Amino acid sequence: MPDKEVAERLKRSTHAVQMQRWLKGIPSFEQREREWTPGEIALLGTASDADIARRLGRTHSSVNNRRRRLGIPKFFPTP
Repeated sequence: MPDKEVAERLKRSTHAVQMQRWLKGIPSFEQREREWTPGEIALLGTASDADIARRLGRTHSSVNNRRRRLGIPKFFPTP
């Protein structure tokens, strides 16, 4: 359930709900990470992180972090 809806039901501010969620380590409803498919992982390192992010509809930082966590080297185009 989105923070705004929780806040309305509890008659609290959205900020108060967000802070309690953050303090308890509960991820945001809106920001749950999408699982990576084998096909998406196979693309990492084959083009710039920004290009792959655009193709996959993911953020640049998400692509960069996943590539680095998996130990996949950064893409360098050949001249």
